[in-house]
Amino acid sequence: MDGKGLEHRQRRVCPAGFIGSGLAEGFSPAQLTFRDWVGLFFFPFGVCLGMIVASRREGLGGGITVGSLLAFYAALRIMDGRFPRGPWFALVAAPGILFLVCWLLSVRSLNYGVE
Repeated sequence: MDGKGLEHRQRRVCPAGFIGSGLAEGFSPAQLTFRDWVGLFFFPFGVCLGMIVASRREGLGGGITVGSLLAFYAALRIMDGRFPRGPWFALVAAPGILFLVCWLLSVRSLNYGVE
């Protein structure tokens, strides 16, 4: 069995397991408030979308990830009057920052002819 097959299956099974565990715990979308939906739109949906896009286009995906994280923090600040506690949201989105850094370095090396 090659590594690509395993990785492909993991990408399919992990989201299904995440959704399944949420449903098993009694998750009901009808019980979510507007505040909850706004938070979910930016984190994790926006952050995950950015990571998926970044697998093909580093700059765009990293921008979506970081933008979604910043929008998540801003939305919670506006709605709750405070920022989320702990570093966990930023740590989950940290690969988006790394994608942006890699993209900026590759663009810089193309512009200056650095190899």
